[in-house]
Amino acid sequence: ERRTLMKDQKAGKVRRRFKPRNVSHPLFKNCSSEEATEFLKQNYPEEKVIIRPSSKGNNHLTLTTKMGELIMHMDIEERNKPDPSSLGTVLVLNGKKYEELDEIIARYIEPLESKMQEMSGHKKFVEIEEGGPTVEEMLREQKNREP
Repeated sequence: ERRTLMKDQKAGKVRRRFKPRNVSHPLFKNCSSEEATEFLKQNYPEEKVIIRPSSKGNNHLTLTTKMGELIMHMDIEERNKPDPSSLGTVLVLNGKKYEELDEIIARYIEPLESKMQEMSGHKKFVEIEEGGPTVEEMLREQKNREP
């Protein structure tokens, strides 16, 4: 496996592996980024969030969420761990401190989802497809049609 990893690194491919964790939470799954993404694609809108091990090490978790067509991976730093296998008593997401995973869902993810729904429901919201025209190109075209 080490030889494969070295070959992948030389070829510009970096395979990061996560270390399975024992976290007791209904949204936690020992899975990779790809597996989490595929799970959310198949089970959305019933399942919107997965908390999983991070490839950054034992002091991090990754929260993967799907909102509409957007899938985001967010780093949660664990601080004040009683021991290496425990969940940290302080969880940091985007510079804000939380005491537990449910608090992150309630105070960060749910309001974010609400704002995303509000934003995508706005009359001027336009979904941009990968490889399609940019917002600037779309605005220029609209301006040319309706000066």
